[in-house]
Amino acid sequence: MEEEVYPESPILIVDDEPEFLKSINFCLRSEGITNVECCQDSRNVMPLLKKKNYSIILLDILMPNISGDKLFHLIVDKYPYIPIIILTAVKEIKDTFKKMKDESFDYLVKTMDTFMIIEKIHQAINYRADFPEMVTVSKKMMYIFKKIRNASKASIEVLITGEAGVGKELAARAIHRLSQQKGDIIKVNFSAKDNHLFQDKLFGHNKGVIKDAYIDIDGNIKQAEEGTLFIDEIGDLSKGSQRKLLRLVEEKMYYQLGSKTPMYTTARIVLTTKYDLKAMMEDRKFREDLYYRLHEHQIHVPSLRDRKEDIPCLVEYFIKKESKKYGNNIPKITNEALGVLFDYNYPGNVRELKNIIYRVVSTYHDLPELPVELFELEISSIRKKNKKIKLGKGLNKLLELWGKLK
Repeated sequence: MEEEVYPESPILIVDDEPEFLKSINFCLRSEGITNVECCQDSRNVMPLLKKKNYSIILLDILMPNISGDKLFHLIVDKYPYIPIIILTAVKEIKDTFKKMKDESFDYLVKTMDTFMIIEKIHQAINYRADFPEMVTVSKKMMYIFKKIRNASKASIEVLITGEAGVGKELAARAIHRLSQQKGDIIKVNFSAKDNHLFQDKLFGHNKGVIKDAYIDIDGNIKQAEEGTLFIDEIGDLSKGSQRKLLRLVEEKMYYQLGSKTPMYTTARIVLTTKYDLKAMMEDRKFREDLYYRLHEHQIHVPSLRDRKEDIPCLVEYFIKKESKKYGNNIPKITNEALGVLFDYNYPGNVRELKNIIYRVVSTYHDLPELPVELFELEISSIRKKNKKIKLGKGLNKLLELWGKLK
């Protein structure tokens, strides 16, 4: 019977002591962690990482040739997405821990307790599994993952900001999933500043309050009990709706339309916006008290142009995902095509990159390789479209100004 391979990508253990490597390897295998590789010479680590994807690295600090401290920084700079678990004695770790704490992907362990090592390995494996759709190698995104994990542990409201298409909804759903709430996540989106619609859909109403309201209707808050209320795009809410939202956030209290009886919710609240709420507050378009309340627990998802190192892994992910719809063939992408994708700035962020890949793959999925010309045509077409939109907006502003001058 073949030994089951776990995890899918191997764990690399780096230590100069052969006896320790032998004993930790045995302990891990006895716990079902079978995909393990050992490295006794720290000089071989970077070449190994070039050749193969590793899921986790267990790293000793005191080693000849290249010290674990120096090796840690080399790995973090080149492969920030690989979790590192530090293995060393307590006395040796204190200063190093303080120095590296903010840069580390996940955990630093200062014990040789085998049970603790195994627990930390399982945590690190699960960490990567917690964000399956948020594909990244970016340090900035790793920091976001850490903030999402921390937020999910506390029953606090969270504001997720970022441009359109960066993945704010994926972050909101990750918070809900990691929170392990009993209830569902209920999404509410208000693209128009309609105060009445906000109240009715969110709070619900008593019968007879509005036209054709023959029965009491529960709002989204009630539906999200013991789950997550996900309010998408709060920058579009009117001042009246903002006031009611502040009460909901601060007191977890609301009134159904037509009722004078206060109701309370157990739902956690996650909100998103693509707008600069601080600028809106300064322009008196967003309530100051609500801004400062939400600003306390804010997660900002960076734009794709600020983490272009993610483009190759995102392209690979989207090609594989879209290709599966059409059969077993997964076309490759040339370096020239990747270069073209790197040169574009993506005003629509990850969503725009996904749409480009999906359009190309849906038409040319039978090809063994996706040539550069396909992506050049796609991006050229998008640039022309964006130019027309900008010209149209500029013309509208001129006409508006002309109307005022008349």
